[in-house]
Amino acid sequence: MKLCHITPIPLLDDGLGERQTTHLVVAELIATDIQYAGWYTDALRRGDFVILDSAAFELGKANPELMVRTALDFNPSEVVLPDDMSSYHRTIEMSSEAAASLIAGGYTGQMMAVPHGTNLEEYLYCAAELMLIPGVTTLG
Repeated sequence: MKLCHITPIPLLDDGLGERQTTHLVVAELIATDIQYAGWYTDALRRGDFVILDSAAFELGKANPELMVRTALDFNPSEVVLPDDMSSYHRTIEMSSEAAASLIAGGYTGQMMAVPHGTNLEEYLYCAAELMLIPGVTTLG
């Protein structure tokens, strides 16, 4: 198991970012911040493993369209598929749609799906359904 930090932009060159070879990055920043996107583009070029996630937790909701567009432009090592922490049904739907869009767009990297549920039965059902999505290699 590896621990990934979402490194603050000012610490990329002087802090945690330089010492890591596995990175968790935020799609909203990759799409809007040239310094952030450039640093992680260089990380991909040097062979680091870069996982693209969304700021859904921080912002309160996912933006699946932005996530797919950013993943296709940035081409990370792995993409965390969009999910809805309050609905396992919606998580399955969003993850399925995003995976299909990524594959149709030519993305060949790994995809991570994140199961949710309000109880163990819902969580396990969600995990089982997410594992059936073409392209999913990881549960997070």
